[in-house]
This record gives sequence, structure tokens and C-alpha cells, in this order.
Amino acid sequence: MHVKHIRPILALFLLLLPFAAFAQSTDGSISGIVADNTGAVLPGATVTATNIGALVERDPGSPVLERYARLGRLLGGLPEATGGAEARAGLVVTLSEWTALLGVQRLRAFGIGEAAIPAIVADSRGSSMRTNPIVLTDEEIAGILAATI
Repeated sequence: MHVKHIRPILALFLLLLPFAAFAQSTDGSISGIVADNTGAVLPGATVTATNIGALVERDPGSPVLERYARLGRLLGGLPEATGGAEARAGLVVTLSEWTALLGVQRLRAFGIGEAAIPAIVADSRGSSMRTNPIVLTDEEIAGILAATI
């Protein structure tokens, strides 16, 4: 892997660390998926897009939305004046591109199929959901899983 590819990935991890800490609070997501030009879903952006959608719908005043927008501006190389929705969309696109660049495999590669979705959703209310910026509905979680299988 070239150094130019490692720097953006390292930057992403460093920038997302505050989200992990903030996610311990009860503050508050977007629903949707990102697809390529053939219509195939890009799995790397599904969770982020779902979180942003849920926040916009259920907690539009959440400071997390501006954090997503700042990341979108920074990582997407967008001007500082770029609006929040456009910057958040830029973040989703950037994450999708990085996922493709890294060759992240779909869940099916690990033996997880659509039949497993109900059981995974039923068991999803553990500690990992507490670190999300908003509590996702069962339908949103199922949608993420379906899009990434």
C-alpha cells in the first residue's frame, strides 16, 4: 500500500476518535445507502449514511451532524463554506471510495446471509449500540445488514 493511501486512512481514524468518545453520550442519524454507477450498493458508507439520516430525521439539532459535516469537508477536500448536507454527503462518498480502495469484503464473504439478519438485529442492542451517535431502529439495522451482505 502506498504512503499516499495510508495518510487518509490514518487521518480518518484520528478524526473519528472524538466520535467514539462522544458516542458514549445519549446524543444523537441519516438513512439511505450509496450506490455506484451500476446501482450496486457501496457497503462502506451504509452505516454512516444511516446514522446521518436518522439524526436529520429524529434529532436535527444534534451537534454530531456538524461533526459529520466537518469531516466531510476535511476528508472530501470541500471548501469550508460547503453546506452541512453537501459536506455530509461528501463524507459518505469519501468513505465509500476508501472502502473500495481497501477492498473491504461484504458480509457474505464471512458466511453471513440474509437469513441471519433477524437474529443479528435481535442481538444488536448490546454495548456496541451504545457507542452509536443515535439509537437505530430495528428496520435501520436490518437495512444496513441487507445493504452490506
